[in-house]
Amino acid sequence: MGEVLNDVFCIFPQFNFAMGLFDIYYNANIVKGCTSSKLAELACKAQNVTYSIDPWAVADGGIGRYTISLAIEIPALFALLYLVEWESTTKRIRSTFKKCLKTIKCKKNKKQIDNKNDEETDDIEDDDVAAMTKSITMDEGLHKDDINALIVDGLKKDYIGENGIFHAVKSVSFTTKRGECFGLLGPNGAGKTTTFKMLTGEHDITAGNAFIDHIDISTDRLTALRRFGYCPQFDALLEQLTGKETLRMYSRLRGVPEEKIEGLIIQILKLVGIEIHAEKQVRGYSGGTKRKLSVGIALVGFPPLLLMDEPSCGLDPGARRKLWNVISGAQKVGAAVLLTSHSMEECAALCNKLAIMVNGKFKCIGGQQHLKSKFGEGAEVEIQAGSGDVNEISSNALQRIPGLTVKDKFQGAVKFVASRDTKLADIFEQLESLKMDFPIGGYTVNQATLEQIFLALTKYQKSSDH
Repeated sequence: MGEVLNDVFCIFPQFNFAMGLFDIYYNANIVKGCTSSKLAELACKAQNVTYSIDPWAVADGGIGRYTISLAIEIPALFALLYLVEWESTTKRIRSTFKKCLKTIKCKKNKKQIDNKNDEETDDIEDDDVAAMTKSITMDEGLHKDDINALIVDGLKKDYIGENGIFHAVKSVSFTTKRGECFGLLGPNGAGKTTTFKMLTGEHDITAGNAFIDHIDISTDRLTALRRFGYCPQFDALLEQLTGKETLRMYSRLRGVPEEKIEGLIIQILKLVGIEIHAEKQVRGYSGGTKRKLSVGIALVGFPPLLLMDEPSCGLDPGARRKLWNVISGAQKVGAAVLLTSHSMEECAALCNKLAIMVNGKFKCIGGQQHLKSKFGEGAEVEIQAGSGDVNEISSNALQRIPGLTVKDKFQGAVKFVASRDTKLADIFEQLESLKMDFPIGGYTVNQATLEQIFLALTKYQKSSDH
């Protein structure tokens, strides 16, 4: 039994090394005792004491088998270590394995997570989204143009579960230019954070591709990682370090020259407004201060692309405004910003272009004014009755302005929603006429808000449980 275990344990380098040292010492002492005289040699032979004159022999007493095992294992284990490191940076093997597993799984179980009631609505693609996808696919010069800091081409992410395949992200395509802020909006479970995690390399890409500063994240992930700053949805901070130590650590990881690190740290601390907390441990920071530090980490090295996943979450209104100024400042010096947020006010203040994501797909894409004009229900009109009668003013307004419907009526005022075909010039003309005929206190005309468009487009979002 002992000989069998001795052979089995040869697969472990530690065992071979330890047994080799032991056998060298043990065999040398036995050889010394048994070969000291003829009488000692006869005594050893009578007691069946085994030893080897040649210490490199494979037989008992020699270390040959341990040496051979180590000679095989050391190159093999180093090769395995290299393969693991290579896989951790490229993820080629994992993605190939998952594709094979997905194919096998699909053959056994073709059931997919789909809501049949919303199937037709979910398949409708907006013409702006289709045009963006086509331009990225067909424009060969897009990758040669330095103006684009981020190009996302048909990005997909599938998860395999007990109920089949869950499509978390479905062929998302967009570009983000230098000096531009692209806002990614959507309800919880729409696929925003999954998109971010694919861009940062945290999750594998099922299909499609993305280029950060014209570097392919699938084939050259390590180089791409150096070209962007990332503020995650949840703070990933070492609580034992101070704010200054945290920024110093990330500066060194980013390769900032040592003589420039201290100046950079002071500059970032001032930018995000936490210089008074610089020497305090992160564990003592409030949630808002931790959020500011996470934004500061993203700014280290001032990369050409900033990925901001809900950066102002947990900040008070004053701190939020200051953070917006920081992000706007980064845009002005040429950085591209990809932003997700649940704050419509934040998107309105920062974003040059917006996309609303529902069930892993873009429902719309474009500038704020374009989205309001295309998807807005129409202008919202509020008339303050003043000393006049609310009902009489309301009925006259409905008669004078075509396409107007009452939205709400309360003490001293009435709200209307105009149809999308009603021109603003006609609304103002009739309101001024109404103001001359009735003693109304005043009126306001508002365009559809981003929040109204968001709610209208995200009502088909499926449950994120899968």
